[in-house]
Amino acid sequence: MLVQTCLIVFSNKRSEVVQELRKLESATEPIVKIMEDPDVTKHIQSSRDGRQLFDTLAREYDVSQPVCLSTISLCISDAPNVE
Repeated sequence: MLVQTCLIVFSNKRSEVVQELRKLESATEPIVKIMEDPDVTKHIQSSRDGRQLFDTLAREYDVSQPVCLSTISLCISDAPNVE
């Protein structure tokens, strides 16, 4: 009985997690496509001023939505420094 209850609980939790994953994937899809653009990648890697890069991306790619801004922020912080 306990095993069955645990399986039901985990199955429900898995469904919730998968649903949230799909929601987040859908919300971030536009910015992921932008970040996969080779020109954008080069611009990120060569930029030394994060604020200027952020402003340029917001202006040129219309990434001013909150989910886009947080995704860009994460990508910029993970970008390797080019010297």
